[in-house]
Amino acid sequence: MEKLEMSRIVLTKKEITAIRKSVEHWDKDIIRHFRDGDTIEDHKYSPRWKNSNKLVMMFSKDCPLCRMVRARANSSYKCENCPYTRAYHRDCDMRGHWSNFYNNQNLAAAKLMRNALAKIIGMKCI
Repeated sequence: MEKLEMSRIVLTKKEITAIRKSVEHWDKDIIRHFRDGDTIEDHKYSPRWKNSNKLVMMFSKDCPLCRMVRARANSSYKCENCPYTRAYHRDCDMRGHWSNFYNNQNLAAAKLMRNALAKIIGMKCI
């Protein structure tokens, strides 16, 4: 799952910014909750954080990169135009890092998703 061929893709400044914001989104909206000891309930259709009962912001509508890709594709969902897809040769939700998180909603899977995004732009995460 970790194969990344950066020499083949060129990123625009807008894509780099969207990826950076997506990494920040995963840190703030997902990883922080796990680090604070929270867990996800009802994880398939309306996932919520157990401690706060807030919705888990884990879907494409919550992701700055996904929103940018959708806007660029005139509102249609065009994953093939996404930097993640170009870097990893698969959609994030088709046997990718997000799919792994969706099926294994825990801190380790969230970090894998965040780190996969960060790796595209050479960003280091703790």
